[in-house]
Amino acid sequence: MPKKPTYEELEQRVIELESAASEWKRAFDDLRRSRLLLQSSIESPKDVIILSLDSEYCYLYFNEAHSQIMRHVYGSKPKIGDCIFDHMKGSADIETVKQHYDRALSGEGHVAINQYGDGQLRYFYEVRYNPIYDESDKILGVSAFAQNITERKQAEEELSQIFSMSLDLICIADINTATFMKVNPSFTEILGHSEKELLERPFMDFVHPDDMDATRAVIEQKLKSGAKVIDFENRYRCKDGSYRWLSWVSHPIPEQGVTYAVGRDVTESKLQVAELNKNKALLDATGRMAKVGGWELDADSLTVTWTDETYRIHELPLGEKPSLQDAIHFFHPEDRPKLEQSIQNALDRGAPYDMELRFITAKGNHLWTRTICEPEVVDGKVVRLKGTFHDITDRKHAERMLKNSEERYRRLTENSPDIVYRMSLPDGKYEYISPAVSTVFGYPPETWYENPAFIRDIIHPDWRSYLEKQWELLRNGQVPKTYEYQIVHKNGDIRWMNQRNVPVKDNNGRLIAIEAIITDITEQKRADEVIRESEERYRLIAEKTMDIIWTMNLNLDFTYVNPAIKTTFGYTATEWIGSNLQDHCDKYNFEMMAQIIVEELEKGTDHSGVIFEATMLKKNGDAIPVEIHGQILFDESGKPFSLQGITRDITERREAEAALRTSEKRLRAALDASPFPIVLVDANDDIVHYWSRSAQDLFGHTAPTAAEWYELAYPDPDYRAQVIERWKPCLDIARESGQPVNTGEYRVTCKDGTVRLCEIYATFITEGLVVSFNDITETRMSQEKEATLQAQLNQAQKIESIGRLAGGVAHDFNNMLSVILGHAEMALDQIEESSPLSNDLIEIQSAAKRSAELTRQLLAFARRQTISPKNLDLNATVESMLRMLGRLIGEDIDLSWLPGKNLHTVKMDPTQLDQLLANLCVNARDAIEGVGKVTIETCNVSFDQNYCNDHLGFKPGEYVCLSVSDNGCGMDKDTCANVFEPFFTTKKTGEGTGLGLATVYGIVKQNYGFINVYSEPGEGTTFRIYLPRHDSLAQNIDGSKKDVIKEGSGETILLVEDEAAIMRMGKAMLEKLGYKVLPSDNPMDALTIAQEYPGEIHALITDVVMPEMNGRNLAKRLQSSNPALKVLYMSGYTANVIAHHGTLDDGVHFLQKPFSKAQIASAIKRVLEPENE
Repeated sequence: MPKKPTYEELEQRVIELESAASEWKRAFDDLRRSRLLLQSSIESPKDVIILSLDSEYCYLYFNEAHSQIMRHVYGSKPKIGDCIFDHMKGSADIETVKQHYDRALSGEGHVAINQYGDGQLRYFYEVRYNPIYDESDKILGVSAFAQNITERKQAEEELSQIFSMSLDLICIADINTATFMKVNPSFTEILGHSEKELLERPFMDFVHPDDMDATRAVIEQKLKSGAKVIDFENRYRCKDGSYRWLSWVSHPIPEQGVTYAVGRDVTESKLQVAELNKNKALLDATGRMAKVGGWELDADSLTVTWTDETYRIHELPLGEKPSLQDAIHFFHPEDRPKLEQSIQNALDRGAPYDMELRFITAKGNHLWTRTICEPEVVDGKVVRLKGTFHDITDRKHAERMLKNSEERYRRLTENSPDIVYRMSLPDGKYEYISPAVSTVFGYPPETWYENPAFIRDIIHPDWRSYLEKQWELLRNGQVPKTYEYQIVHKNGDIRWMNQRNVPVKDNNGRLIAIEAIITDITEQKRADEVIRESEERYRLIAEKTMDIIWTMNLNLDFTYVNPAIKTTFGYTATEWIGSNLQDHCDKYNFEMMAQIIVEELEKGTDHSGVIFEATMLKKNGDAIPVEIHGQILFDESGKPFSLQGITRDITERREAEAALRTSEKRLRAALDASPFPIVLVDANDDIVHYWSRSAQDLFGHTAPTAAEWYELAYPDPDYRAQVIERWKPCLDIARESGQPVNTGEYRVTCKDGTVRLCEIYATFITEGLVVSFNDITETRMSQEKEATLQAQLNQAQKIESIGRLAGGVAHDFNNMLSVILGHAEMALDQIEESSPLSNDLIEIQSAAKRSAELTRQLLAFARRQTISPKNLDLNATVESMLRMLGRLIGEDIDLSWLPGKNLHTVKMDPTQLDQLLANLCVNARDAIEGVGKVTIETCNVSFDQNYCNDHLGFKPGEYVCLSVSDNGCGMDKDTCANVFEPFFTTKKTGEGTGLGLATVYGIVKQNYGFINVYSEPGEGTTFRIYLPRHDSLAQNIDGSKKDVIKEGSGETILLVEDEAAIMRMGKAMLEKLGYKVLPSDNPMDALTIAQEYPGEIHALITDVVMPEMNGRNLAKRLQSSNPALKVLYMSGYTANVIAHHGTLDDGVHFLQKPFSKAQIASAIKRVLEPENE
């Protein structure tokens, strides 16, 4: 017995069952939630259509979005089970939609862009069609998933407008060929070149020669390093020959071989900077010459700024950034307290100062300097100190030298560019004035000695009152240390002067004289003005630019930002300054930017800066993509102290790039869907950028290079050279015209070895060369087939016309031959064989018979030969003729007989088969020189409608083929084309009539058959004759019977013939044969004779073709009153009166003209005594 579980075991099992039940419940709940989620995801989208149809296009399922679009566009509400096309009646969309469903039903899943509705109710949907399979992989129906892309279509148009309306230069360029692929209108507006001119040449052709190497180097370096952004500046040549400075920001996409670039015209800014640099250079030169430097001290940050000359005086390298204490430390220790106090007074009270102090350079050289300070006060507050720093060491030295020696003093002053003078007080007379006065003022020293007050004459009117005030101060013992004023030079120039005064006192401290130096500071003033104007311009640029200009300290606190911050981020400049970088971006972007700053710090002073993209936050919290150009600033010691840069909002650029990528994908999909192969090559016809799916399907190749394409598509070197020779000029035409050019038709070899005939079109667009192919192989084959059929039809019509002419000629000729043969025969009957006339008559009879045979051939060709078809076994009939045919072609030619098995029966006149084979074998014999071979074959064949469509005159059905082949000289195409024409022959004169093959052609056509000839020069000839199958059994043909003259027994014959000579001959023959003849030359007379004749008329012999009434109608009229009347028709040819297509109607007796007495005797006996025949 099983062991009884314990309580603990039972409790454990209960717990396990409860756990399993919980798992099943969770799984069921998950399944139910998944089903609800799936149903919700299908039903909820408003712009996504989901539906499925069965194989009859009836709804299996559709969501609400589909129902709404059907109501909105077609005014119809579908239901499950309805046919979708019943709800689209009258719409032009039906055909397109049906084609896509049919493709899916055939097993081809695909994606298409469809349009629905008309007029303003037009919608665009991207539809994915997929077949629905059952468990056995049988297609049950189609599912369709359609995404509304109408807004995307509109967005593409808006993007195109933005591209066209942008004031910046926007372009797409080919990285590999360095050519523009597409440019916006700003290119032509700014540079003056047409779009065509820009697209057809490499863009380096437009770059200033001095900028080419630098431009090429930065592009190559950035591409090699994998940089996402390439920025640089260069000059572009305009249409008028001038150059514009452009600042570029380029985003390369190497995998696509293109780059997207935006250029901004910075010419004016460059000119301003150049002007500023020029003025700065002039100021620096002036400073160097005068040893006067400039300096500035910011009142808040105590930041010191020096001009280049100030650096040189200090003997420090340019660019170092000294602090205020560093600057003071250069002064002599004894002079430092005085300077420090003066600076403090200037900062606190706005007090200017002008001091001469001792100075020690960085290299230890001792100088004397004059430092001048002018505080700048704004709203009562000192914001900065500005001043000059003048190396007066030379002057001090001059003063010392002056004390030592008057001569030395004079030498120094006389050589000084400044005016140096000494004036006694209070009389105001010049004790000395240096020669520089002649240069500076334009008047020599004598003028001043003679007229000490001459200064009043040259002082500028605006400064006269100022000068009077200064003079009063001098008279009162107050000597201003320095002042500035303007004078009018002798040459009329207005110049600025800087005058520095030194009072001279006696031992009692009384002012007795003044010593002064006057310096021409006109250039310095001008330089100061240029600097001031430049600073103002830079300030305006910073305040007006759309880009954000900023500075930060190393704590990443913003210390400056221009007003553009308001437009982009929503902050005022005041709100932004003092905030930290971390306040304006999320954690990820802050850490990314902080890492970049760390990396730039590690690179040191040699690095010029970095460009990167990030995402920052606006005041309202919205994220905004930006492009940041950042740079770290280092002091003279290489220590970083600040960051500066430019931030640009790239929202529109990001959107444009996304839209462009979408547009490119859509365009590629559209091109791949095109049935015409399309290829995009660069403008130099070298690099293949795009190879459509249709090109791959047609040619089998996958995007070869242009060079590979020529090798693959045109493997024959000679033909390839011809193609290239034709292709290149067409490209030049396409490039110049800008229009599609049909370059011609080319035989293109595909990967599988097949050759397709293609029309190739070339079109130049912005992106390069578009090459499209139109496969006209089937069209050209159809045209050639149509031309061949037309030629066959023309030939058939030509032969038919000749046949009708030949038939008419044969008719009249047979009438004349009947008279000749008949009278010759009767004349021979009337003379002895030994008579001298006998041979002549026999010759006449022989020639007439040969002429009769000729007319018989003409009638055979014209299908007017009267025949009596029989059901024939072609094998048996041909076999019975082999001995005769062997004798006909001769012993040197081998006759081969290859009968087909189970051959069908045909219906034709055995005599025609004799004619046919005899003519073909004779023709074969004549084509063989010496020893050769002739082969006769039979077989069963059948033709379908497709074969008959390609062969004029052939009809579908079953046929027996009779072919005669030889290994003779053969024929060329021109000979083959004329071989069936009557009287056409390649034989020498007198060796042939040219009617043999014409007779064969006529016999075949008369028996509803077809004939083809196959021949090539030196390869022999084959004639194939196709005769319709006839289902009756073959008849035995006895060809041994010969015409025997059977005389009559006095029967009465009514003879009707409109030709008098034939009438007389026929009457004479019949009477000699024992018949009573009632002659008549027209049908109406014959009716009268028959009516009036009292006796019995046993037979009517009548011509077929006569005026007023034909023979058939005459017979009917006579038989209506005499039903027992027998009728024998005679004619040169039957027409269609008593025969159809030359075949006699049943029960009709016919005598072919010309005829002999024996032939007419036999014919009349067959009519009168048919039971004996």
